[in-house]
Amino acid sequence: MGMSATAYLLYGVPLGGGEWDPTFTDHVDEDGTWTPPWADADDDEDSTVSELVDARLRAVGFSESWGGAETMGIGITYSGYLVMSGDPVLRAFELRVDADDLSRAVDFAELERRRVAEDWDGQLAAALAALEISTAPAPGWHLVASYG
Repeated sequence: MGMSATAYLLYGVPLGGGEWDPTFTDHVDEDGTWTPPWADADDDEDSTVSELVDARLRAVGFSESWGGAETMGIGITYSGYLVMSGDPVLRAFELRVDADDLSRAVDFAELERRRVAEDWDGQLAAALAALEISTAPAPGWHLVASYG
């Protein structure tokens, strides 16, 4: 199986990490390691940040669903060369296009309508609160890519 490029249009909050320092400072030590107080000390040693975040979000009731190229709900998407090597974005919406897909039209007016109607900002704020992160950047649109 070969590797291919994937592009993601996300609405969410970049968390930093991977090759970059976290964009938040809650529970981050001087080495840039995030150790959330809700993580089980015995389990987090062998868990990735993605696994910790996913488990915490599911434990407090967040979920996500896939529908073709769209993923809705609170979850995490990574950019970078290899899966989970780059910058994680805590997101409420994801639209993905693979290298072998045809071009995809994006209705930004409809996405903005959905963002407001479905309260993506509120959902992201609640997810950040569940993760005990209070210093993250404001939510916004992000275009990221991965290869893996």
